[in-house]
Amino acid sequence: MLKVTENAARRIQSMLRENRSEKNQLVRMISTGTNGFAFVLSEKQFDDEIIKIDGKEVLAINTGTTPLLQRMVLDLVETEEGGKLTLRPENASTSP
Repeated sequence: MLKVTENAARRIQSMLRENRSEKNQLVRMISTGTNGFAFVLSEKQFDDEIIKIDGKEVLAINTGTTPLLQRMVLDLVETEEGGKLTLRPENASTSP
């Protein structure tokens, strides 16, 4: 199962507060092929794995993608452009 850091959770909640047009929308993590993942607003699909933060459904991942995310962590990394949601292995260091 994908783990979500507190910083990433706050970013996801912020994305929903600022951009959600309908109450049932979630942030959806979608595969972009070999380049990684992107995040979009979407409604829940029947085959999604749902991640809850503070008891609320906020992140949707297609069940076909979830095996790729085993032992991975969704984190927020600060860049020159601002905070960016990124994936890293569970045992990877968070310091540069």
